Amino acid sequence: MGTIAQSEPRIYPCPMYGEKDAQGRTCKQRFKRPEHSRRHVLTVHSTARPHACKVPHCGGAFSRRDNLRDHYFTHVEKGGREGKNHKISLEDLKEILGQKERKLVARLGVRLAKEKGRKGRARRARFVERGLA
Repeated sequence: MGTIAQSEPRIYPCPMYGEKDAQGRTCKQRFKRPEHSRRHVLTVHSTARPHACKVPHCGGAFSRRDNLRDHYFTHVEKGGREGKNHKISLEDLKEILGQKERKLVARLGVRLAKEKGRKGRARRARFVERGLA
């Protein structure tokens, strides 16, 4: 039976590898996957922020769409502390984002339900610890 040869793992260096950026730093990042290298360039080396938040008066802009998606959750009313971003209901956010982003709104709803469930369990545990339940 023949043996299967293991190939050397490919290394994908940052396209800016060895070059200095505007702050004078030299990038020495290397990645195992090409998409990680592309993500690194967008996040670290690019100043472009093409993905803007649609919530009025926010002004947040991001280099990557996944960061914008995470950002929208910071606008959802969850109860508890206010934070820096203007809070709105999930229904209002759904209206702002429109039909095109209905899957995102559904994921935000699931995430909100999970977070509220975790907070409820933690609150019940504190009552039990104090002997209040």
